[in-house]
Amino acid sequence: RLLTTTGSRQKDSILFESQLKKGILLAVQNQTIPSKEAYLQAAAAHLRSGSLSDSLLFRLFVYVGSSYYTLNNFDSANHYLIKAEALGRKFPGVTEKERLFNNLGALHFANGNYYLSKNYFEKALDLVKSTKPFDAAFARGLQSNIASANYKAGKYPEALTIYREIV
Repeated sequence: RLLTTTGSRQKDSILFESQLKKGILLAVQNQTIPSKEAYLQAAAAHLRSGSLSDSLLFRLFVYVGSSYYTLNNFDSANHYLIKAEALGRKFPGVTEKERLFNNLGALHFANGNYYLSKNYFEKALDLVKSTKPFDAAFARGLQSNIASANYKAGKYPEALTIYREIV
């Protein structure tokens, strides 16, 4: 029996969402490699479909980039996070940009680019501050990241000011 175009699109969407959610569940269980593989399967399902919106790839690229970061594969992490950043500009309504910016900040921090790291952490903090309900714990973590980037960049007074603000 042949599937209709609508049926095929629905099947593609279900496969994509299933692999994405599988990846999220595996990530929560700290199973990074299987999680990354599930994310890549979701990306393959999206590519095969040809009918799903590219906006769906934003979260997927953030998550797979984070997986690669956790696995210390910084080139692949950068590849996916930069692709997610481009999609975030193309689709301004996507959610979890603060996660993207935090991941990019962490990636640049690990690579020793503390100025760029600080810029991304600040972008994430600006988004968190504008979100309702306000996530104070996430905001404090981002402030700590900014302070650490300042410290590593030799901006000790700025780092100390932020640390005092957190306390």
